[in-house]
Amino acid sequence: MQAAILGVTSLCLAGTAQAQFSEERVREQLFAQGYEHIEISEDGGTIHVGAERGKIRLHSTYDKVTGEHLADRFSQRGKDGASDEPLR
Repeated sequence: MQAAILGVTSLCLAGTAQAQFSEERVREQLFAQGYEHIEISEDGGTIHVGAERGKIRLHSTYDKVTGEHLADRFSQRGKDGASDEPLR
């Protein structure tokens, strides 16, 4: 199940690395995959995207200038709903 989540999300988000980062496109893709609470923030030359689907939390990183998709990290919310436990 985790492998399927990783594969589908990575494939869908990989298309955003063409020329520039498109906040609208990323939001649409994540929403279409069932993600909610989509948050996008900037830190220097990097854009961070966070989204939730059930207990799964996605953290993606993009280059602000090129739009290149740099990394994905998935975690699972703890029983209290607040803490994140990395998925293995």
